[in-house]
Amino acid sequence: MLISCSEGGVVEDPAGVAHVHPQRLARYHRLTAAWPPTSLLQDTVKSRLPFGRRALDLGCGSGRDSQFLARSGFSVTAIDIASEAAAYFTKMDSVEFLQADIEQLSLPTAAYDVVNAAFCLPFLRAAVVPRVIRHIKAALRPRGVFVGHLFGDRYVGIGRNSSLALFTRAELTAFFSTMNMLRLVEVEREGVLADGTAAHWHRFDIAAQHV
Repeated sequence: MLISCSEGGVVEDPAGVAHVHPQRLARYHRLTAAWPPTSLLQDTVKSRLPFGRRALDLGCGSGRDSQFLARSGFSVTAIDIASEAAAYFTKMDSVEFLQADIEQLSLPTAAYDVVNAAFCLPFLRAAVVPRVIRHIKAALRPRGVFVGHLFGDRYVGIGRNSSLALFTRAELTAFFSTMNMLRLVEVEREGVLADGTAAHWHRFDIAAQHV
């Protein structure tokens, strides 16, 4: 799974390095291990800190967002499909790493105050994403917050979109219609992937609260 981006510059999300192939995924994790947590997660946690302190980081990669959550006082469960990601968590306090496929994951009900899914949902099968989002919503406690990203239908990048989950704004809004939308920012611009490949970026930054 893919996580995070380089905020404020032309190099965006991990996509071009890490999509599907395990060796490329491992290389992406090495290249980006020192990157900061996503600004979306930082802003959401700092501006609207939930009452509880339990967090789930889906597609955690090298654990940059997981570590930020732990340092912010959360007990974190971090999940990634890549077994090599476990090595990044051996010295992280308050973080439990689990290797699992998000598409097959069964989440406990009303268990988390924050669910973070930074740049991982677009790399699931499109038909599976609505179900995964439903499971995420069910896993949030009352007033819990989802933080994450989805790619828009005008994104053009990795593999020329052959296997990415892309959605219109209307589709995305419907996914979160039963939640209180705290932040929905649409970003569209030319840029490059982490491996230098040109891409047309179209993404949605989302923070939504369980009501």
